[in-house]
Amino acid sequence: MLETHKLRSQLVQVRQELTTALYQNDAAARVIARVTKERDEAREALAQLSVVTGSGSSRGPDEMEVDKDGLPNYVRDRVDETMKQYVPVTSS
Repeated sequence: MLETHKLRSQLVQVRQELTTALYQNDAAARVIARVTKERDEAREALAQLSVVTGSGSSRGPDEMEVDKDGLPNYVRDRVDETMKQYVPVTSS
């Protein structure tokens, strides 16, 4: 009888552990699906932007100019701020 009680207690514990593991697995799968969707949306948005290289200008070979005609002003300002922050200034 004591052995049966121990087995039932272990069964309850294993069920709880399994429930927790399944919940964590489900949550991880949902996060992966959300991140994958966001990544795909970001790639699609990036593909819609046309990037033109600065040929014949004073830009370096690694610098690009983003076609800003279709972007809202706040996005253009953010792009300009980020470019100023990360693109080194070259002195002529």
